[in-house]
Amino acid sequence: MRDGTNLAACVWRPVIETPVPALLVRTPYGKSDVSQYGGTAPNIYVLVEAGYAVVLQDCRGTFGSEGIFVPHESEQQDGVDSIEWLCGSALVRWERRHVRALVPGLRTVAGGSGRSAGA
Repeated sequence: MRDGTNLAACVWRPVIETPVPALLVRTPYGKSDVSQYGGTAPNIYVLVEAGYAVVLQDCRGTFGSEGIFVPHESEQQDGVDSIEWLCGSALVRWERRHVRALVPGLRTVAGGSGRSAGA
């Protein structure tokens, strides 16, 4: 993050060399509990098999991430910074238009717009 805080993330992606679209899932509930992602929200296994990269990230101050968790306080900026990190990642060659973000249990904030998604 731009303030130097490190957020923990797991990256699941197809084993291919070409760029793939990505789904960023930022969660305050723990990225390592993959059992919560095999059912209806979202099924990472099906997404990866369909050619998507899925990035599970602990929100600031939760589980493996540094900082202090204050709901809604840093979600927008951390979301924007996370998308920038993904777009510049050496692991894959993503473009901003191929990245979508989701925060289970919180309103998703449209990266960079300053407005809640759907607003």
